[in-house]
Amino acid sequence: MDSKDIEAEIHPLKNEDGKLQENLGNQLKKGGNLKSAPSQSRLSRCRTVALFLSLFICLLVVFVISFIIPCPERPVLESMWRNNYNSAGETLWNHPNTFRRNATILSPLLQVPDLDADGAPDLLVLTQEDEEVNSYIYSGSTGHQIGHQESLGVGGTSGSLLYATRAGAHYVLLPCASSLCGHSVKGLYERVTGRDSPLSRDPGWEDVLNATNRRLLAHSSGAIRYLMDVPGKGGEDLLLVSADTCVLLGGQELAPRWTFSAPQVLRKPILGHYKPDTLAVVIENGTGTDRQIRLLDLNTGAVLWTLALPGLPGFPPSASLLTADHRSAFFFWGLHEPAGANQMEPGDPQHSLYLFHPTLPGVLLELANVSANIVTFQAALLEPGRHAACILLTGPARPAAPGPVSVAKLKVQDLILSSRVVRLAEGEADSDQDIRDRLSRLRYLSEA
Repeated sequence: MDSKDIEAEIHPLKNEDGKLQENLGNQLKKGGNLKSAPSQSRLSRCRTVALFLSLFICLLVVFVISFIIPCPERPVLESMWRNNYNSAGETLWNHPNTFRRNATILSPLLQVPDLDADGAPDLLVLTQEDEEVNSYIYSGSTGHQIGHQESLGVGGTSGSLLYATRAGAHYVLLPCASSLCGHSVKGLYERVTGRDSPLSRDPGWEDVLNATNRRLLAHSSGAIRYLMDVPGKGGEDLLLVSADTCVLLGGQELAPRWTFSAPQVLRKPILGHYKPDTLAVVIENGTGTDRQIRLLDLNTGAVLWTLALPGLPGFPPSASLLTADHRSAFFFWGLHEPAGANQMEPGDPQHSLYLFHPTLPGVLLELANVSANIVTFQAALLEPGRHAACILLTGPARPAAPGPVSVAKLKVQDLILSSRVVRLAEGEADSDQDIRDRLSRLRYLSEA
């Protein structure tokens, strides 16, 4: 037998005594646990109360912020409004000009960088006097003339442009017959004041411009009518529009990128997006029943879309708005022709506003008809999302004639819902109402 078994046989009482002592120790431990149980229960209740109290405080704060403290009211944008004015929207300053009697002001007035360091951009006015272009610089804050008048030594027409080169230099460009003339703003300021200017010249442009007559090489077969700066690769390019051609010049080397033949271009082109994230230029040429609207790819000059839309030279300009699909909604004006009518009544022309979106190339929407004289028109985004509007300024037919002026805003979405669908080609399966609903759901983005 093992030694343990022998020990148990010899001392049985000793073994039982050890078990009793062990059981007694376990009971004492259990008694200690029973005494500590009430204190642990009280601690648990305190923690529960603290948790619910913190939740109550959080809910109370949310309630106060959400319901008691008033939130700022969102401005309510009306679908349509109209304001009438009998006299001129305050005069900031008024000074007599120093132009000659036979002077003709060339439009537009140019806003140049702050030359007199008074914190406001200054104004550059170009005039045609005795077949010569003169320049006048005025302070934008006070209206006082800066220096004296300066002859540019060239003859020119309206359509001047302030252009910033890729090197950051500012140049005044204006059409000079079939050529393009240019002067640096720095040079003009220094000649009229005799003081140095912090502005700079572009060495590349100075090499291209003829030192004698400040002309670029002739890039157009006819007289340049419109001049535009357009986004390009690495900077801005120049679009020249003459009576029969459109030419895109590279902004740095001033070399032609493409040329498009477009006879009788009678209004300044606009930019938009026919394809997603790809700029297009809208060219309108011809008048009356021969008027054509063409969308060209700005990178290549290829024709993307064309439309025959009768119109007159005095019609308001076209416009475009960027949509959420990175295309553009285009707005065109034309002669109003009621459905089923073959010709207009003489002496009573009406302006019709049309909407086109590239996702429906075979459809136009006739949004509105206006019989009053439209001075200017613009499509604007008043609120991110859907609130795009058409702004109309109507007034006297002649600028010098007195008369009431009216400014009106029309919500594009409401115009679409009540529009007339004009089908340009067969094959569009959607109903008129489906087309209206689809275009009314367009969302608009800011160009910035």
